[in-house]
Amino acid sequence: RLLLHPPLLAAVLVAVAVFFVTCPYAALDFPTFARDFRWQSEHLVTTGHYGSAQDVSVPLFYLRYGFRENAGPLVQWLVLGGLLLALARPRRREVILVSFPLLLVLMVSLWKTYAVRYLLPTAPFIVLVAAEFFTTLSGWVGTWLGRFRTGPGLRRGLARGVPAALLTLFALPSAAKVYRLDWSLAHKDTRTVASEWIHNYLPAGSNVAYEAYCPYISEKRFHLFSRQPSLGVIDFEWLKWKKINFVIVSELEFGRFLEAPKEFPKQARFYQSLDEKAVLIKKFAPRFAED
Repeated sequence: RLLLHPPLLAAVLVAVAVFFVTCPYAALDFPTFARDFRWQSEHLVTTGHYGSAQDVSVPLFYLRYGFRENAGPLVQWLVLGGLLLALARPRRREVILVSFPLLLVLMVSLWKTYAVRYLLPTAPFIVLVAAEFFTTLSGWVGTWLGRFRTGPGLRRGLARGVPAALLTLFALPSAAKVYRLDWSLAHKDTRTVASEWIHNYLPAGSNVAYEAYCPYISEKRFHLFSRQPSLGVIDFEWLKWKKINFVIVSELEFGRFLEAPKEFPKQARFYQSLDEKAVLIKKFAPRFAED
């Protein structure tokens, strides 16, 4: 009776219809859609992202970073408290609220590819879970304060002031992160700054090797050599053979290999050889070290 519930069936049909209305070429060019969808599915579920360490426990990764990055370093503890509270007293409201986040976490935990952004669809739900627990926590604080023999005015002030102070404390890290993001978006991208410097200071006609996530480089000004996504598939002798003058690398690429040198020995050795045999002439870093 539940599976054949008309509103539930209507929701499924509406979801399918909206998908094809907003992505019409999935139907108009279905072979391409099916091919790319199959590749993406294999990439996510079985092969994993290039350069990502495969010995990582994916469920543990999401427990350590998923809620922190999507709710905040302090709010994540409210989320955890809310989930435990929902499991301890499984009322209809709590069951509905936590069912989607738990289902999504379970699904993405079975994939080989992992990233905190995969939990982003749970954000509205986990914020409500956190708010539910915060409300309960505030009630406990109010009950505890009521035991003190103070005037009713002071008790009311504390009952309102303490939750307000806690709410401000929980929100501060996220507010700081929003400020850093807005500041970064209001200023030049690191790659734009790097691109301007490259075109102003590197001699025209130089042989330049680069990889994914690097700044824009003019093909008219330089002789370009690229290995996508990572230069780590070559070695230092290749650079000498090609008479490469300058190498541009991105921490979004080399960082993942240097973190897992046993799993990616060839790539790690290449980037280490740059430190040992090449000369670092310029480094571009954002003001805030945000992932």
